[in-house]
Amino acid sequence: MNKKTNFKVAKIAKKRVETILLTAKNIRSMQDLGGGFRRAVVNPDKIVAPFTGQVFRIQVGPSRRVISAGWSFPLAPFNPNQYVTESFPENDRTWTLVISNTTATPLTVRFFVISKLA
Repeated sequence: MNKKTNFKVAKIAKKRVETILLTAKNIRSMQDLGGGFRRAVVNPDKIVAPFTGQVFRIQVGPSRRVISAGWSFPLAPFNPNQYVTESFPENDRTWTLVISNTTATPLTVRFFVISKLA
């Protein structure tokens, strides 16, 4: 992929930002990993529209610190045109993922978050 294409996806993605604050209402499942660590699965799954990019910011509560986050495309067969272009900690409580969908079909995304007591 060339720099021009990457810039275009990033430009589109900046316009579509969704912040997900983890609460009891939007956690599909939670697993205690011991030592103050927890793994949460975000509910509901999110949709990235065709031919777009989208930024998702996942935030944990003030008593926790985000350690890592991941994703899966649970309804999609492998497609090299649907991918995460960035995944990084924005600050102690927020993990940011930038997802690109350069296909003609909507992309379902499921997020996973690991956090630790502050």
